[in-house]
Amino acid sequence: MQRLWRWWLAFSRKPPLLASREVVALLNLPPGPERAQAITRLRQLQALGLLRSPASARRYLQEGFKPAP
Repeated sequence: MQRLWRWWLAFSRKPPLLASREVVALLNLPPGPERAQAITRLRQLQALGLLRSPASARRYLQEGFKPAP
């Protein structure tokens, strides 16, 4: 449990890979659940170590992100 806590503290200090305004510009999404879902998904993938750079985050949004129905 302590190890998880240390990881969370370290991760929570890291800035997101992309600013929310850049996510909006890339996806052209209006305010709403799909925009929030995109931002949340990027942060989850960053936490898992699957996205490590802004370039990989942009590529994911342009090629792989699909909002849930």
